[in-house]
Amino acid sequence: MFRNLSSRLLSLSSLLLLGALLGTLFVPGTLPPAGMESSQFFYFLPLVGLLTLLAVLGTPVATPRSATGFRLGDSLVVALGLYAALRGASGGALPRIGVWNYLLLTVFYLDLRLCFSLGTQRDRRRLLSGLILLFLLVGLAQEIIALRQLYGYGLSNHARFRVTGTFHNPAPLGGFLALVSGIALDRIARLGRPLARYLGWRGWSPKLLLLPGFWIFGLSGLFLLGVLLLLPATQSRIAWLGALTALLIVGWEPLVRPLRRWLRERKWVVWVLVPLAGLVLVGGTTAAYRMKARSADGRLLMWKTTLRMVADRPWDGVGPGRFAGVYGDYQAAWLSSPHASDGERQVAGSSGAAFNDYLQLAAELGLPGLLLMVAALFFAFRGFRRRWRSGGCGFAAALAALSVFAAASYPLQLLSFRILWTMLVAVGIGGLYDARPVAGVRAGDRIGSGVVLGFCLVVSALSFWTAWPLRRTYAAWGRLEPLYRMERFETVAADYERLAPALGAEPSFLFEWANVRNKVGDPTGSIAILERAAGLSSDPMLYNLLGNDYRALGDYPSAERAYLRAWAVVPGRLYPLYLLTDLYRESGQEDRMRAMGRRVLEFDERVSSPAVREMRARVRKWLE
Repeated sequence: MFRNLSSRLLSLSSLLLLGALLGTLFVPGTLPPAGMESSQFFYFLPLVGLLTLLAVLGTPVATPRSATGFRLGDSLVVALGLYAALRGASGGALPRIGVWNYLLLTVFYLDLRLCFSLGTQRDRRRLLSGLILLFLLVGLAQEIIALRQLYGYGLSNHARFRVTGTFHNPAPLGGFLALVSGIALDRIARLGRPLARYLGWRGWSPKLLLLPGFWIFGLSGLFLLGVLLLLPATQSRIAWLGALTALLIVGWEPLVRPLRRWLRERKWVVWVLVPLAGLVLVGGTTAAYRMKARSADGRLLMWKTTLRMVADRPWDGVGPGRFAGVYGDYQAAWLSSPHASDGERQVAGSSGAAFNDYLQLAAELGLPGLLLMVAALFFAFRGFRRRWRSGGCGFAAALAALSVFAAASYPLQLLSFRILWTMLVAVGIGGLYDARPVAGVRAGDRIGSGVVLGFCLVVSALSFWTAWPLRRTYAAWGRLEPLYRMERFETVAADYERLAPALGAEPSFLFEWANVRNKVGDPTGSIAILERAAGLSSDPMLYNLLGNDYRALGDYPSAERAYLRAWAVVPGRLYPLYLLTDLYRESGQEDRMRAMGRRVLEFDERVSSPAVREMRARVRKWLE
């Protein structure tokens, strides 16, 4: 009896911790750099430690009655996490919290596999229902926040977009809604018929309110209603496709299979429906493209450029943390060549992501890293297929929606989505279904569980020892930023020097530090910092500032090369051309100044602004 009570308490504790981990989506970005990643990391770290402690406490309760059954799929996930962490640590381009991010996600996965094996079969079924409920509740909370934003009762997290939920822009919100819609659709499909039969036999009864299925069915329906209202507002076409994928997976058995049998008996209908379906597909694809054509063209350019990176380094990749810097070099080289089109030059940007997580993974870790991820997904979906009716269908639809969304966006660059991916893969590969009741546990299972627990304990303890103190460092950086924006550079110079050893792989910090060095009269020191930052970021402002440093030293040829490099990576921006005009004026190159000034005045800027008008006014004055 005591063991049963203990196993139930451990299962309940696991569920509460999983709810807290899903709460990562609601952690605001209070620490620099811009976004929520660093704040969410320091929220995630202690929760993983607690989950590890729970696994340690629960193992003596679980092992006499169940075996965890680690298998090949688990090894693939662990290998992917450790390989990424090792490459990030050895390359020196990934911030320290980025390396710990990979390590803690690996520990999180192993903790999930251990905690999912706790208790009896009934306890695991309850944990499955609780996990489904958690996804629905978190989804509904996101919808409430987003609906408040949509109707003007709350502020979004981005000035250009009305609806973002707790994310930085609408696209991740759309991807998350598509993910949870897979679980909600499955619950509607699985619980609708039993509830209808119950109502048909007994009619309405207050006892219906005591059925957990009734509440899960109701929450699923309420969530899907919110999806219909909010998913179009996100304007994320790939999120729409992810939601459609989830719908097809859930609806395949109850809808598509009967439809196929019906069509076999009425073949003439096929000849009518197939052309209509083709027209709808072509029309829908065309409309989706034209809705945000520049965005689609920009992503095609990013994918082509990333594929060139993969082709040049297919086996080892450029390393985690170096994608943005190397990408900027490749894009600048391509757009400077005669083979690039004017359309590509107009839509080029300086994003730090490939907007395709699979291509970015291949570019950073090489094809071996991509194969590890694809193989892990294969084993997860195979696990879902084996338990299709016991919850596997909904989780498979959720993971499929996320996988589709990752093909044209960047969810797996965000910690919150990495947590979701890890949870879904853990459930698929083994998770809630894998622990098998046995009379006695084999010695190999005991040893394997002991090794896994030891690894998780060591990594969790080291993270508290080395990574948790970094929170004070990021907080100190956050306290410097108001003074930096007030241009009190002399005041903050020494503080930036003090923080540099811990934050030397943060591109935003390096840019600020270099600018401080420039303003306090140390352009040589600023150049050294910017050359490091240029290997981590594709932001053309790094080269603009680098050109300013060379100008301050009187090295006009190097300044010219820096400004041209800034313009080459994003030819749609006017500022580098303006700086070149000013450089030619200062260095006495009258003819080149006038030629570049005319380009500035004739330049077709995508977005006009007071700064653009001011630059053009100055150029006109110089040309008079």
